[in-house]
Amino acid sequence: PHIQPLGEAVMKFSDMEELKNRLFSVFEGKSIVNETLKAAEEYVIRNSKEKVAQEYIELFKKLMKGRN
Repeated sequence: PHIQPLGEAVMKFSDMEELKNRLFSVFEGKSIVNETLKAAEEYVIRNSKEKVAQEYIELFKKLMKGRN
């Protein structure tokens, strides 16, 4: 299983007022936008299909080694 929280990779809001403020931040180009974009890019790289597949391959190798 490969489950990870998104953390800073998404902009979260709890109500419409906070959503409005987040959208203004986006349109005004505030630093939170760049921080979120950077975190999202890191998340995508860290969870690429190649990396996830490699993790499963390593897991299966360990499981097979344990059966011998």
